[in-house]
Amino acid sequence: MEHILSADLVIADLTELNSSGFYELGMRHAAQLPTILMAQAGHPLPFDQKDLRFVVYQYDGTDDETEQRTREVLTEAIRDVLQTALTGPGSRFPTQKTSPRETRHELATRIQEAAETLQSLRLNSAGDIVASLQKIATDLDGIEDETTQPAIREAGEKVLKVLSRIADQLSTVRGSRIIVAGIISLVLGGAGYPGATIYALTLAFWQGPEIFSKAIDAFTKRKK
Repeated sequence: MEHILSADLVIADLTELNSSGFYELGMRHAAQLPTILMAQAGHPLPFDQKDLRFVVYQYDGTDDETEQRTREVLTEAIRDVLQTALTGPGSRFPTQKTSPRETRHELATRIQEAAETLQSLRLNSAGDIVASLQKIATDLDGIEDETTQPAIREAGEKVLKVLSRIADQLSTVRGSRIIVAGIISLVLGGAGYPGATIYALTLAFWQGPEIFSKAIDAFTKRKK
């Protein structure tokens, strides 16, 4: 974990990445550190990657020309992400510029996916939680463009409060901490929260339900 957060650059191949690796990648993302994503062509990924930049490569049957193109794309990606790190207060995963409507829709999609993921954990209160998250996503998708910025921040805050309601249950489900850490990173990242905030809330969730609830309370009170 120390190297994940201290390395100048991380190149992550998601093709064979396990759940622990995705958590470490989420921590890197939350801290807004220079990171490049790679994946083998045709390999399914467990999240919506359309707004992220990937270096895609062919593993079997590659020719010299294809390998050379992959090297060139990777070299360009390294140059771009390091240049971003030099010119900004922390490097995010390269993203495409989107309109307010597209930004809302993307975050709403992430929240819907979070609901589906939590439903798969088969929690006792899964139905209520899924319904709450789906309502947050639906409400967000239907607002006007001029209220997009405060609305997406508010949606992120609402998702946190929903997670806090089931933190006790989640603490007893095997593998749930890694899943929820990913949800926090992806949803709050899509809502535009600073990397330091996402990092702190993710760590708070890993410390247990009580600390996570206190962290959310402190965060929401500070915003008022």
